[in-house]
This record gives sequence, C-alpha cells and structure tokens, in this order.
Amino acid sequence: MIKRHFPIVAAVAVPLLLATACSGGTSDKKPKSSPHPVFSKPLDAQPYGAVSRTRGAGSASFTQTMTYASKKGDAVLTTTGRLDFTGVRGDGTRAWTMPKGFPAAAQDTMLGTTLGDSRGHPTARLAVDATYTRYRSGRSAYWLRYAQGAAEPYRMGDSITSLRGVEAPIGGTLLDSLSMVQGVKASNAADGGRSYTGSLSPDEAGRLLFPDDIRDELRYGLDAPSGVGTPLPFTLTVDSKGRITHATADLSRLLKGKNSALGGVTAIRSELTLTGYGASKPVLPASSEPILDAGKTVKYIHQTKPGQCIDFNTGIASERLVAVVPCTNPHDARIYASARLGSGGAYPGKEAAHRQVSDKCDRAYQQAPDAWIGESVEPGHFWSTWPVEANWDDADLRVATCYVLARRSA
Repeated sequence: MIKRHFPIVAAVAVPLLLATACSGGTSDKKPKSSPHPVFSKPLDAQPYGAVSRTRGAGSASFTQTMTYASKKGDAVLTTTGRLDFTGVRGDGTRAWTMPKGFPAAAQDTMLGTTLGDSRGHPTARLAVDATYTRYRSGRSAYWLRYAQGAAEPYRMGDSITSLRGVEAPIGGTLLDSLSMVQGVKASNAADGGRSYTGSLSPDEAGRLLFPDDIRDELRYGLDAPSGVGTPLPFTLTVDSKGRITHATADLSRLLKGKNSALGGVTAIRSELTLTGYGASKPVLPASSEPILDAGKTVKYIHQTKPGQCIDFNTGIASERLVAVVPCTNPHDARIYASARLGSGGAYPGKEAAHRQVSDKCDRAYQQAPDAWIGESVEPGHFWSTWPVEANWDDADLRVATCYVLARRSA
C-alpha cells in the first residue's frame, strides 16, 4: 500500500510546492507606499512642512484679514491677491475699513498721516516680483516702482519693504509666521487633511506680520512682561495633499495697552484663506500703464521746488515724503515757495519757529503766480512745513515749505 501510493503523493506534492513557491514570490511583496510629504514629519515640523508643500503647488489665490477690535467696532485690513511661488511674483489689493468713532491715534498709525488735511488713502494695489515692488494708491493714476532695497535710504521705508514676503511674494501673511511654532496638536479631517493648533513665536509674528509703524506700537520678545509675551495661539487647516487652506492667529497679546497709539484696540486677529492652487497667475502692470521710478519721484518735502506738484501717498508711512508728479495730472498739492529759516544758532522754540514760517509763507503767497495758487481748493489758505528742534542745526533741513491743496482728501 505504501509503495503503491508514494509515487502518487510525491507526484502531487511537487507541483504544489512549486506553485506555493511561485505564489509567495509575487503576492507577499506588496509595494511600499511613499511617506506623506507633510504628515510623515515630526508633529512640530508639520506646520512648516505645509508651508513648503503650499509653495510647491506653484501658485495660489489668497485672502487675508487683519482685524483690530475696539469698543467702537472693528478696523479691518483686507488683502486679496494671487501668488506665484515659483516665479516669485504676486499681485493684490489692500483695503482698510474703519468704523465711525474708531480711536483716532490708532487710525493715524494704521493709515499714516499726510501733509494735507487727511490720513493716508485706505486702498492700494500691489505688484511684486524679484526685482521691484510696485505700489499704486487708490488715489493715484500711476504706479510707484521701488527697486528691491531702494526704500532703504528713506528712514521709514519699511512700509514698502514689508510688502515683500519671506515665504510668499506678498508680505505680511500668516505663511511667513509658521517657521517657528510650538506645542503643536493635530487632528484628522474627514477629507483626508489635518487640522492643527499651537502657538506662534511673538518675535516672528511681530517682525513679519506688521510694518514698522504698527510694530513700534506693539510689544513682543524681550520687551514683553511675563504673561504678555507668551506664544500666540494659531490654528491651521491643510488638505489631503498637505497644502494650507486656512489659518488663523490671535495676536492680541502683542498689544501694549493704554501706553500706545493702539491703546484703544482690544484685540488683534489674523485670518488667511488659500484657494486656486496651480491656477492662480499674478498680473503685473502692463508696460502701457503709467509707472514712475520711485527713486526719482519720491522726495522729502524740503527737497521740492516752487512750482512743483506733489502727491502725499507714497506707500511709505512718513508724512515728510511726497511724490513729485507732473502738474498736468491730478495732484494733491502745489508747492509755491521754499524759504530758509534763521541763520543757525539756538532753536527759537516751536511758537517762534512757527511765526517765522507763517510770515515767510504769507509774503510768498501774495507774490506767487496765479497759476500756482489759483488751483487751491481753499482760496486764501495755505499750508506749510518747518523743521523740528532736532533738525534746526542742519541748514539743509532748516527750510520752510509752503503749498496749497489742489484737491480734497475724499
């Protein structure tokens, strides 16, 4: 019995063993899945990994709001535009909304003050690439083109340089603040993405999200007392590919309180939304649009000459800087006189200096060409500037500049 069945068993067993060997060589070696470009990273590194993944998408559309809350309502800066991460280009619009009764000192800081009867214009267009930052006030019919780094000679040029981002072409977005985060927690979303909570560095947020004029009214880093400079809460949402779709940050702990121009502000919040990955292409100004070289156009008011026409909105938060523009185009004001004050010596005091300026500008007004003062929107009324005490010893700055307003602020 054994001898008769053994060959049969052996004959059957061999092909079974062969089949088993062949089968094991294919089905047991499953292809390994690639690690996720964001979710496979250490948890604290995932928020910045999402920034890198976002940049890797090539382009996106964005909307960011920076909300300053007060008892009189919320002032909101809304920036909307398109980002080309690959080409390092971006365009957008910025618009402030100010509720009636919002603290005046805060408005002065946010909008900037001008030499005329108003604050800076609340709207502007932006266009940034690797070479230039272009700025167009909502009140202007032309662009001011600042070469990269060209705003540095102006002592308050940060308002322009801050428009250029670190992680994105347009500056001041939450994308720039996610490089140093801590205390990250994550949860999975139904669509395969993830949501994060954590804290931003106050130093990074203060430095990257605000221009100098606002940053100077905040406290962060070493200037913050215990409990105030603690990290700033943020939330972040990414899609299944690891790209950022939404981010928020509560920046209220940066507020100094009453000892600040932002003393009437009770909270600061920022919110960023990203959409249109790979399909958003920035549009830079066409060569046919009026574009003025800021290096030749933007001057300190004491550098202007009688007869020249000026605009007040340069994109730089300094009322001493103006754009010298052709008088054939609409303009904010016209210079009708410039006069040296005193002959050096001690500062005569604010009231005495003001009297010198008023006397000189009044006499010059009586002698100015009708074409210059005739376009004034306030006939018989003139405006003037004069040096502060710190500049009195500098002959180049000890100058009175006299001008008339050629159009009203609104």
